[in-house]
Amino acid sequence: VLDQLSLSVQDARIITSKSGFSLDTYVVLDNTSKDGRISNEKRVEEILNTLQQTLSQPEHFQTIVKKRLPRKLKYFDVPTEVNISNDLSNLRTVVEIRALDHPGLLATIGYIFSDFGIIIENAKIATLGECAEDVFFVVDANKNPLSDASICKSLRNTLKTKIDQRT
Repeated sequence: VLDQLSLSVQDARIITSKSGFSLDTYVVLDNTSKDGRISNEKRVEEILNTLQQTLSQPEHFQTIVKKRLPRKLKYFDVPTEVNISNDLSNLRTVVEIRALDHPGLLATIGYIFSDFGIIIENAKIATLGECAEDVFFVVDANKNPLSDASICKSLRNTLKTKIDQRT
């Protein structure tokens, strides 16, 4: 939805409580503005209304972003890296993703996590120029770290393959 609103996520924090409450904070740039700021009251209202409407009807989420990779990004060579490790002291799994930032990247990752039944407990999203460096702290549906090596391997391969399918 943020991408469809022509907003670029520069930084984000996602925190999920044990009771399932989620607090998501995004720092975005407005691609429709020369300086990236959202300074127009009407634009702020449009963004708020669209987000409220979309979040109130999660069953109607539109399909993943289908925008083409912007021409300026086609010239950057940022290989996708996915590292998965367990943080046993906090009983969660850490998924680190470094990739070329492109429209729909976070949506792609979210859909993959959903398909794998993965719950995001916390996340740190950062965009540095053309590179996205995202860290997700996740658990399985039983709120345990991912312990099956074959699932971790499949998750890593799926993330890498789907992220690299940008066109």
